[in-house]
Amino acid sequence: MVGDLASRDVGMSAKLLALVNSPYFGFRGKVVDTSRAVVLLGADAMFALVVTLHAFSCFKAEGVPEFSLESLWNHSARTSCIAKNLAAFEGLGKEAIGQASMAALLHDLGKLLLCTDFADEYNRILEEVRETGRVVSEVEKKVLGTTHAQVGAYLLVLWGIPSEVVDIIANHHSPKALGNKVSQEMLLFWANLFEHHLTIVNPSCSQPELPMLRFEALGVVEKIEMWRDVASRTLEKYDG
Repeated sequence: MVGDLASRDVGMSAKLLALVNSPYFGFRGKVVDTSRAVVLLGADAMFALVVTLHAFSCFKAEGVPEFSLESLWNHSARTSCIAKNLAAFEGLGKEAIGQASMAALLHDLGKLLLCTDFADEYNRILEEVRETGRVVSEVEKKVLGTTHAQVGAYLLVLWGIPSEVVDIIANHHSPKALGNKVSQEMLLFWANLFEHHLTIVNPSCSQPELPMLRFEALGVVEKIEMWRDVASRTLEKYDG
């Protein structure tokens, strides 16, 4: 059904096929129709792509010069790949892997809404982040009283995204330790950080340090190198 709906919109269909044939998915053969894309990706992943493209068409963020839609897409796509591979590495089931991948693709959509509707405030937020080195979500909370994760989660509820995926997005900046269990929120939290840490957007800028205290607090110190290796190999494949 998702494929049929997308195929009725020529522009949407073209954009979807361009994404499906990009390095993000890594299919060997060329995918030429949306119905085939649904078979290969699954309905949930296709739905996430449709929602993402819809959001990018709705919110322009033109009032925030530092904000780049292209950079946001690339970060989201890479993070989704990492989250999916981390979930598979940790032995999560097929449904949970799909939810982790879908949540990662959509995790920063709240930034689009904030940059569009609160441009002046978001310019101040980015300036403070640049000057102080504080985490974006912390400064968002200080200035706006909410974060892009919470705003994005609320928006995605209205758009019909499954509640399990929405919860992962809402909590991805504040995952909780669950004993020896690795949660999807935790995997998205680290996938997001690994993408920022390993992707060099500007060679003149230093890479952000990984917050080792968070690894300790969440009880996953022994997984650092393994997860970093998964993330690194994922990005090599994506960018290769």
